[in-house]
Amino acid sequence: NYTIEVVFTGVVTGETTPLFLGRWVSDLFVVTSGKVTDVVFSSALDPLGRPADDGDADGDGLGNVDEIIWGTDRTLDDSDGDGLLDGEECDPAEDTLRFPITSGGTIENCDADSALRIDLPWGSGTDCDDRNADVFPGATDSCDDGVDQDCSEATCPSDDQIAPTISALTPATGTTIGCHARVTATVRDPAGVSTVVFALLDPAAPTLDWDTPAPMSAQGGDIFSTMKLGTSNLFQYFFTNGRWDYEIRATDGVGNIATHASHLLMQLDLPTITVSALPMVITGPTDVTVQASAPAGIATVTMFIAPYDAAGSAGSQIYRSNETVVWSSTTADGGTFSLDPSGLALGTYALYPVVVDTLFNELKPFAEFDVPGFGPDGTADPDYSCVFDPGGYLPVHLFSNDSTAGTLPPGFEPATMRTHFDEAVAAAADIDASAVLVGIRGWGIQSDGIIDLSSFGAGNFKKWWYTFFNFTDDRRIEVIWWAAQEVCTPPATCDAQPEVVVTENDPFASSLDPMADPAALLDSDTMVASYTASTGCPGLTGHEDDDIWYKSNEPFTADDVVTISGNGGPSWKGTAAAPISELWTCN
Repeated sequence: NYTIEVVFTGVVTGETTPLFLGRWVSDLFVVTSGKVTDVVFSSALDPLGRPADDGDADGDGLGNVDEIIWGTDRTLDDSDGDGLLDGEECDPAEDTLRFPITSGGTIENCDADSALRIDLPWGSGTDCDDRNADVFPGATDSCDDGVDQDCSEATCPSDDQIAPTISALTPATGTTIGCHARVTATVRDPAGVSTVVFALLDPAAPTLDWDTPAPMSAQGGDIFSTMKLGTSNLFQYFFTNGRWDYEIRATDGVGNIATHASHLLMQLDLPTITVSALPMVITGPTDVTVQASAPAGIATVTMFIAPYDAAGSAGSQIYRSNETVVWSSTTADGGTFSLDPSGLALGTYALYPVVVDTLFNELKPFAEFDVPGFGPDGTADPDYSCVFDPGGYLPVHLFSNDSTAGTLPPGFEPATMRTHFDEAVAAAADIDASAVLVGIRGWGIQSDGIIDLSSFGAGNFKKWWYTFFNFTDDRRIEVIWWAAQEVCTPPATCDAQPEVVVTENDPFASSLDPMADPAALLDSDTMVASYTASTGCPGLTGHEDDDIWYKSNEPFTADDVVTISGNGGPSWKGTAAAPISELWTCN
């Protein structure tokens, strides 16, 4: 006979001898000189070998190779501490599943019915219930006992009572994790997996929180994963350091439910970071020094830059959807990098960090956050829902790459109604895709139909103002570009950024209609010249107190799309022709 041995000859921590992994011994054979024969290996791999092979160092009946494959401890005879030796148990690494292997069976075939279990760590088995020797592919299914005995729904479609299997949890039971880690599991079922959800046991509450479970999303194949725990916003409590128990609940295509219990250890120490002070105005490359630390060690430090919405003291916002990475590092002390604004569009920006430690605790701002010094409390709240008090705030610095005051920055032109049209529509859609445009208003119209948002001359509250309305929810959204001197310090640095005002439960526009074709309206001197062409109306030559308002039909007729008025003077109303060339009905 022939013998084939499998050994590991690398370095095993703490050991110096090769690690025996198994032996195949062929059937006996006889070969005559000068002849050829095929050697047959009809016996399975022997993972234990002879006593001298040391294939089962802890004497639990489970060989070294199986200890590795099934995730057990090769130095403990009862890895999960449930009272059964590893080699006697169907699930030796799971302290919540205690099922002894049937006599004559193996860990791959627990019920000794010759069919391999379906949740093998490799390949695929066919036994849909490896804890019942009467259930295996090819068995006779009586179709009257509610048991799928042949592991085939086609035989008796209504008798599937086998719940899904849940295995291969990551992180493993008892692992120390941070706030923003994910839980992943392998879930299988012959009838198909319908839903997989996740619920935590709040240490302060007596039961699992199944009222607000977290969905686990399919990641491909049989793998399902939660969202990041600390940002899911599905749990009605905050995490604390220590043990947190949880269960996964899986439902198959015919309603069978399986649950699997486990626990993790939370360590929620927040990473910290400091960033060297930046001048408010950046006119050239500037060195920025970053220092980050965390008890568990730093995984990554990333610095982002994003435009900030210069809306003034009430509601200045930074939107992370507009951010760009300017520097990243995997070094705990960060280091120094050079920030060069020459490649940025003119405007005002915020610089801010996102820090991740080795346990997946993340220090980062919310998707939308206030600008320090302008927000309600002068700080940028971190997105860290694991703890009530994260112990500090993120350093956020503002800068502009234009230092000129009182003039229009290079590259900018005076704004017409059309200039910001597409941007206004996009800004409103980001907040409410169901809100429709009902009006466009410009204060400070000039004789050429332009509102110069950079001007520092006469006139008050010069702006372009777009109004959107959700008729179902009575939600009004206003996107406004102000003249620079109205809200910006230093001046002329934020005329390219809008203020967005959202008013809930507001019936203001309930009688308005959506604008039929706002993009067809033109800013032109033809429209302004028509002021004086209106018979019987005092002439308007276009001065900075004029107010032009494109709107829908309220409260006039469907043909009325524009109102133009002077400061305290009469109003003109115009038709829907584009470009507007006729005005009528002065007050």
